[in-house]
Amino acid sequence: VLGVALMPDADSDGAVASALPGAPDHAVLVLSSNRTWHVGVAGNALKKVRLSAYVGAGVPGTLRLHASGDARFRVWPAPASTNGTPLLSLTGSPDDVSDYDFPDRFADREVYAEFLGPGDAELAFEFYGPKYDRRHRFRAEATQKIRVYARAIDFLVNETVVTNSLQVAKWESAFSNGYVQAGSYIVTNAVFRRSEFISADADRFRVRVTDERRADAGAVEVALWTEHPGDSTYNAASRVMTLPRVSPGVFASTNLLLVSDWDDAHFNTTAYGVAPNSTNRLFLSQLLSNMCGLYVDGWGQTNVFSAPVGVDVKSVGVDVAIMRTNGVACIDTLDALVQVTLAKERFAQANITVEMGSLVFFDAPPQVDPDNWYVVSTNDPFQLSPGARSVVHEALASVTNGVNNRCLIFVPSIRDTPNHQVAGLATAKYRFIYAVDRAYTDHCLISASQIAPFVSAHELCHALGVHAHVSDKCNLMFSTVTPFTDVSASKRLYIGQTRAMRLGEHVQ
Repeated sequence: VLGVALMPDADSDGAVASALPGAPDHAVLVLSSNRTWHVGVAGNALKKVRLSAYVGAGVPGTLRLHASGDARFRVWPAPASTNGTPLLSLTGSPDDVSDYDFPDRFADREVYAEFLGPGDAELAFEFYGPKYDRRHRFRAEATQKIRVYARAIDFLVNETVVTNSLQVAKWESAFSNGYVQAGSYIVTNAVFRRSEFISADADRFRVRVTDERRADAGAVEVALWTEHPGDSTYNAASRVMTLPRVSPGVFASTNLLLVSDWDDAHFNTTAYGVAPNSTNRLFLSQLLSNMCGLYVDGWGQTNVFSAPVGVDVKSVGVDVAIMRTNGVACIDTLDALVQVTLAKERFAQANITVEMGSLVFFDAPPQVDPDNWYVVSTNDPFQLSPGARSVVHEALASVTNGVNNRCLIFVPSIRDTPNHQVAGLATAKYRFIYAVDRAYTDHCLISASQIAPFVSAHELCHALGVHAHVSDKCNLMFSTVTPFTDVSASKRLYIGQTRAMRLGEHVQ
């Protein structure tokens, strides 16, 4: 008996039960003209091909695999393209290999095809006897025609394919009219799309599907969601989005945004007079999340795709120190940790993670009255008071994570001067310039009695190098504390502010 057979995974179930007619994959092939295998471009998605050889043990000869055509593809010996070098390669490179002679005979084995570019191709598996021996000059061949269609799923930022990461948005151009909670505050996202913040933000993105098999379709659907590897709090549930056709076989979504907190992702569109589908285009996420999608293509194959969230992500370490007076902590531990979480959510727009270090308690220094102390020296506005040095010293002495972290120091109350209470104050070295204060600078004093959502995040910005307050009431560096967390709260950052933070000595 002499014969060879070749069967691809034409039904894309990950298996090839048999290379003979009657197998499930054969039933798919016979539905197409010339028994052609239709497959989409998909780098690093290898398709199984089964080779069978029915050759008597005493028959001399060689098994060979041959590739031809104008489609770009490779054939690998194992299921991953990291396993060695390809057996065959048609990629347009001078090093391409179109023939491979197997060193050993076999009855059955599997190889794996990777399709890199559209076009037509043919894969041939043959047995041939030695040319010098007329008695054994046998030859058998099995061929498979292949049609490779264009297929791709991309994330686009400013119409450029993003291959590394997406960014949490800053809500640029999102707001008009001062700072009023829901009702009279205007989010510029008009129902008729004359002006909308999603399409104005520099970090907006779109999803584009290229599927040549659906060249005549008017639209396709994709499912989109986010996943965080360590905190499901920041997972956005899957939603189906319709991508209208922009050209034959090419479909693209409207503009989408990544946001870093629940309030942004689920804000009340009715209260703000915003297009009702706006929140469907906002995806809750956090740095190190993945923006994920699923698309069932024209071949019925399920394609899962993703991109990480965050570009050139850096980090800042944060310790928490809570003052005790007569053995009683000035703030509940969970309330203090919420401040860290809110800072983490705000700093996502700067591509900075907030890494929690130690949480400690310390006693008020004996010389400091926790209810009446002040931070700034009465003799010099650029110098810390002795009481401030004592408080920061006691807090840092209790911390166990070293000197590189910034410390959030929670105290019963804070006065920057003897007669003026504040919600928080950073001992920023750009303000407290004398050498005597150097050991105590770039930490944050937070008033437990005037706690508000973004006080710690605001003061951390100062400690990380953001000097000035701004008049924009939606910005995190607005000088007045806001008591709420919704979309119109003081929690956005400008790109210049994020740049200053990232260039500072405490962000690694």
